[in-house]
Amino acid sequence: MIIVPVILSFVSLLVDKFSSWFRNIFCLAGVASAAIMGSYLVAYVNLNAVEHLSYNFAGLIFTVDRLNVFCVMFTNLMGLLILLYSFSYMPRYGRINWYYPLIVWAVVSASTALLMVDYIPFMVFWDFCTLALFFSIWVAGPLAHKAAWKTLLICASGDLAMMLAVLGIVLTTGSTKIGLIENVPGHLIGLFFALMFVSALTKAGGVPLHTWIPEMAWESPTTSLALFPASLDKILGIFKLTVICHMLILFSVSYSVAVATLGALTMIVGVMTAVVQHDIRRLLSYHAISQVGYMIMGIGIGTSLGIIGGLFHMVNHILYKSCLFLTAGAVLYATNIKDIDRLGGLAKKMPVTFACATVAALSISGVPPFNGFASKWIIYQAALEASKTNPLYIIYAVVGVVVSALTLASFVKYIHGVFLGSTRREIENVREVSWWMRIPMMILASGCIIFGVAPQIPLDNLISPAVGITIGKPSALQYGYGFYPMSTSIGMWGATVAASLMVMGIALGGLLYSISGRIQPKPTLPLSIEAAKPFLCGEDIPLSYSGGQFYGPFKRLFKPLYRVEELGGFDLILLAIAKPFRRIFKKPSHGAAGIYIVWVLLLLITISLAWR
Repeated sequence: MIIVPVILSFVSLLVDKFSSWFRNIFCLAGVASAAIMGSYLVAYVNLNAVEHLSYNFAGLIFTVDRLNVFCVMFTNLMGLLILLYSFSYMPRYGRINWYYPLIVWAVVSASTALLMVDYIPFMVFWDFCTLALFFSIWVAGPLAHKAAWKTLLICASGDLAMMLAVLGIVLTTGSTKIGLIENVPGHLIGLFFALMFVSALTKAGGVPLHTWIPEMAWESPTTSLALFPASLDKILGIFKLTVICHMLILFSVSYSVAVATLGALTMIVGVMTAVVQHDIRRLLSYHAISQVGYMIMGIGIGTSLGIIGGLFHMVNHILYKSCLFLTAGAVLYATNIKDIDRLGGLAKKMPVTFACATVAALSISGVPPFNGFASKWIIYQAALEASKTNPLYIIYAVVGVVVSALTLASFVKYIHGVFLGSTRREIENVREVSWWMRIPMMILASGCIIFGVAPQIPLDNLISPAVGITIGKPSALQYGYGFYPMSTSIGMWGATVAASLMVMGIALGGLLYSISGRIQPKPTLPLSIEAAKPFLCGEDIPLSYSGGQFYGPFKRLFKPLYRVEELGGFDLILLAIAKPFRRIFKKPSHGAAGIYIVWVLLLLITISLAWR
């Protein structure tokens, strides 16, 4: 899973001199082998009821358990789909020989970090993912370099916080093994938790450490957006958050409230900013921030049901958000336009892209019976159950519902502005993208439907088994028979029944529409009469509006909030923290170099303490 992809990625660089297709095949074969191995391990662990599997390779101990194994599988599957998509998409940026091996290295680094049980190799491969993210933005050219440096500075700062926590743990416990922190004063445990939480929050893209995601959306390749903030970084960040909260410390009520509150804040900030965006990729990037709030809130609630909802939403987010980024990339590839106000009418020109984007948009908006609704429903149930002991969680459940409604409103704008309405002259000759780009979108959209109609498949085989190794409690989510409804102490949801009724309703509506079209009376007016246009001082009134104009009143209503965002928003906090170091680090590259020098020194100190 680790060695074969790395070897084939270096071979791809050698054969690239002869043919780019050989390079593509070797990179694809490497990630495909890892994806197959990850899928096999998932099946093996679940079918044989295995708790842990350990392997020793070159002094590194790899541990496979029910929590990390499905994360590794999705990491490699996403890498495989992004590679397929890149074969057709990336040539627009010129000949970048090392971009395809970079995807392989990023996937391998993420997989290795997930499988580590020792802090030192975990930190090394965790940071490799940060560097891979930096270079995946850098390849877009000079316009993207600013965003690349900002991303590196924020993410590297989070990595430094993690390194400080690891050093503190090794100093106080004398062990580098990842596990429950024992025999340590409470105030130190709180400090270690805060430092690690900052790192996980940065990687996942939670507020206030989220600003690198919309920044990289300006110019970086769409494949980088689909691979990192939509999948790899969400997997690593939420996986580590789960480990920090439920495997490293005794998760108290105060920790739970703090984490869940930050999740609710992330949801609100992300969706409020996304609603008024006109750039399609920035709109999607802010929704990536908003959706991570659901995951943080689920993990923060801390109950069995909450963790199930948080992890399930992580998986669902990988599917629908990556699909949305890839469909946006297809639109950009075909039209070279990112502004919603300049698009429209692409549904007929790009039907596959339109269908996949619609499925993903309904999924992220929490519309049943798609997968986003299933995981959000579980998180709502967890919040309502937790409210029996703390009424504050009722507010968080309401926040989740409101954010979901605003998400739907935002994607009405997105789908209408990009795919519906009249087609503008400048994009009249647009065609559907190649099959290299269509196949990944179709696979992800299919996953959104399957995981929504039959949520018991991922829940029973991937998510619920993973929860047992975190808090050691049985799942609070029960399944019935026949149509497999999900039920809790609060309510029940039958996705299969609901989906069947919806399909029957749509079919009946289509039948009635077809019949009514045949029995309508014929028009009595002469066909030559033209419809009269409204007259306003000799000028025509515009009868159509772009999707971007839908929420102008919304922006005016919350003008103070958006004014803060325009002035810098949460970047003002980061700039205030960095201000004392400006005289030392006059350039972003100097700042990044300084952070990594300190990081390496701390790593060497940690290694020396471990060997002592």
